[in-house]
Amino acid sequence: TVEAVMKWYANELGYGDETTTPENPSGQEKDKTLTKQDLLDLIDKAGKGSIEAAEAIAEGYFKGSFEGKKNPEKARKWASYAAKHGSRKAAEILTALV
Repeated sequence: TVEAVMKWYANELGYGDETTTPENPSGQEKDKTLTKQDLLDLIDKAGKGSIEAAEAIAEGYFKGSFEGKKNPEKARKWASYAAKHGSRKAAEILTALV
């Protein structure tokens, strides 16, 4: 539709929803389940000091992106680490877990 194309164009210009693309003009989020290898890669990066990776792990466990199920305990662990190092998103996850 014209609306979908306009949303996609606005996204290209930096004004729209990040999920709207030519391949996904409706903007509906696709399944964001990550593989075990994705998780291992993130853990490796977090182990080397990447706060962004720790934040991504926390978010993955919070949303259920790893193996399709949520894990609040692991989300809390990783979010605590990332939040202590300045991650605002991780702090928001901790707040949501309370």
